[in-house]
Amino acid sequence: MPSVSSPRKLSGLIVSLLTVVSLICTLATSAMAQVPDKPLEKTAEQANKNIQIFKGFPASKLRNTMFFFRYSLGVTCSHCHIFGQFDQDTKPAKAKAREMIKMVMDINKKHFEGRPEVNCYTCHQGSLTPRNEIPAVKMSVQSMLTARPGPPREEKSPDLPSVDDVISKYVAALGGNDALSKATSAVITGSMISSEGMISSREIDEVAPNMRLDIRRTGSEFGDMAEGFDGTAGWRNGNRGGGDLNGEALNEARMEAQFMPALHLRDLYTKLVVYGMEKLESEPAFVMTGISTITGKRERLYFGSQTGLLLRRSVITENYVGSITTDTYYEDYRPVNGIKTPMLISEYTPDSGSILKINRVEFNTQIDPAKFKKPSK
Repeated sequence: MPSVSSPRKLSGLIVSLLTVVSLICTLATSAMAQVPDKPLEKTAEQANKNIQIFKGFPASKLRNTMFFFRYSLGVTCSHCHIFGQFDQDTKPAKAKAREMIKMVMDINKKHFEGRPEVNCYTCHQGSLTPRNEIPAVKMSVQSMLTARPGPPREEKSPDLPSVDDVISKYVAALGGNDALSKATSAVITGSMISSEGMISSREIDEVAPNMRLDIRRTGSEFGDMAEGFDGTAGWRNGNRGGGDLNGEALNEARMEAQFMPALHLRDLYTKLVVYGMEKLESEPAFVMTGISTITGKRERLYFGSQTGLLLRRSVITENYVGSITTDTYYEDYRPVNGIKTPMLISEYTPDSGSILKINRVEFNTQIDPAKFKKPSK
């Protein structure tokens, strides 16, 4: 057995060992620093040309911010831009838009700690000219004759159920926990019309826990448009191009792919609160708010106070200066293999919409997982 002949040699050996250990730790730390958990998202100016106002902002929110301007002023993109040359500064409206953006950002910085409380829609409300007058309302003779002043009426706050009560009633209304848990896949087919006048057939394939394929067949003129999520990765393919989904789009696809979300609402949302009631066309609804654990977006879920069914879902998408709401309505629920299923689903943004009429739903159909993978071509 080798021995160390002197304390000086022993000390030198210990120092050498410590140096090696220190070097290994340094290299490991350096490697970890060079390979972050998530790739850093590009900023607006890194992904686009001639960005002046939104430097340093995440690139993924630029598109929704542009839509927000469009909705707020009731104009199209060509009001400020030249199609195909979006970076050009030819149009005076683009310079004016930059001036206005700086104005609202300064207001929010000074009065609201930088939060986008004031934005284009605050004043424009869908009009190119800011609304600074309260319009008069023309009244009919009949309404004047039937008007009867009376004592002020005190509004009574409704008795609201708890979050757990709403969720339990929803699950029971759909068919119960046992029926929902037995479903492991679904094939949904139907026809859809969009606000652009386009009619297409649509097929949605879903497999638990989170695989989804949505295909829209629009005919030979436009071809098929597909979006898939295979449990990890998302992709899009169609006449407007395609590729991998990243950032916000990937999280949205992951959220939509959650199979039988009624069974997992407590996992899919945080800060769930039942805060009020709202009258929808079919019946009054309890309004539940929460934040998606997948997308980070605020949502409002409307459950029928009588039926317990989900009647509407509002998703709020934040951008640099405000937020845009997308509303989805669920109607005409019918039992399919013991599970109540909406046969009419419509979706609306501030300037577009679509209505899907479902013709057939099949549960527990065998579906090849390879179907959800991104096509090779």
